Amino acid sequence: MDLISYKITRVTPLQIVESAQGEGGLCGGAFLNLRFEEHMKARIGEARFNAYKLGKHWHKAQAFFEKDVKRSFGATYLKEFQVPVTGLPDDEAAGIEDNELTLTTEQLKGIFDPVINDVIDLVDHQVRELRSGGEEVAAIICVGGFGQSAYLQQRLKAHFRTDVPPAYSAAPASGSANGSVKNVENKAIDIMVSTDSWTACVRGALQRGLQDSIVMSRKCRFHYGVESNTLYREGIHPASSRVWNEIKDEFQAESVMRWYLQKGETIEKDRIVTFSFSLPWAEHPLSGNGEVKYSTTLFASAAPAQALMRSDASVFRVCTMSADLRAIPRRQFRKRTATSGKKYHSLQFELVMKVNSADIEFSMEIDGEPYGSVTASFDHSALAPSFDLTDD
Repeated sequence: MDLISYKITRVTPLQIVESAQGEGGLCGGAFLNLRFEEHMKARIGEARFNAYKLGKHWHKAQAFFEKDVKRSFGATYLKEFQVPVTGLPDDEAAGIEDNELTLTTEQLKGIFDPVINDVIDLVDHQVRELRSGGEEVAAIICVGGFGQSAYLQQRLKAHFRTDVPPAYSAAPASGSANGSVKNVENKAIDIMVSTDSWTACVRGALQRGLQDSIVMSRKCRFHYGVESNTLYREGIHPASSRVWNEIKDEFQAESVMRWYLQKGETIEKDRIVTFSFSLPWAEHPLSGNGEVKYSTTLFASAAPAQALMRSDASVFRVCTMSADLRAIPRRQFRKRTATSGKKYHSLQFELVMKVNSADIEFSMEIDGEPYGSVTASFDHSALAPSFDLTDD
């Protein structure tokens, strides 16, 4: 489940900004399906359930749970459901009769509550974050298939539409007919459901493709940066990172993180981020006929503080950015002299990352002049959160 908070900054034309760092959790509708399977397994036994699951009738029970139970449970007129389990014999202890398994309200709460409790905790945390920053939360809008759940809506309303009374005070209250005052910090929040909420995400993506984005800024979910070598400083860099740079004739610390975007930072629409590099070569790199490419890796971290070293456990690989240097004029590879007197060639350039609303563009520039494109190879196998600069 993904959660994101927006503030309307303009009505016509509609413009919004992300007002808190987006969050996500493993508590979407798919987890209800897994809990339903576990419930079935407990009711009829694991061996029997595994055999039934391989048969031709299990998909009917799944479809009924998906289309009827998940959406309608919690409506006042439905207290229990009869799930079709064609092929299973009558079993009074398991609640099966005439090819139907009865799910009572209490049994359904046992399936739903653990998942919905996680959802409420996630939303509650976001609401507290907003309120701590002085924002007022007007409404929670449920979208997606799980957003249609009557029970989810019921639980959200019970949690967020109830005003908490203000702290007791001996002073006479004022501001309303009954003498109570509104607790602004716990003001009730409306729970709203999008029309055809199960297609809201797809329709939103289609609208974004046909029109310009209405989202003017977003919050960065992670720190983003690259690793680099820098002058070694004893007491700051670990001794294991110290290496000798023969070209510059100095000790350097390798794999030091250079962060360009900070977690929680506001990312304006079409934001430009530049990664500056200075590369040394003992010989001119264009003197031969082979490929001359430069690659660097974009890293991210979800930790509160930015890590110093690449080896920090919070740092994970996002993608590798590669640039072909052959299109760069030879004059840009300038001669330098190290402190030792050694001569070498150096290229100073920027890898430019343009953060759009729904994608990212990479390019290479020298002194503000573009020199071709940069390819990005994403690491989908990384055991870390998915690449998401701005929560699209």
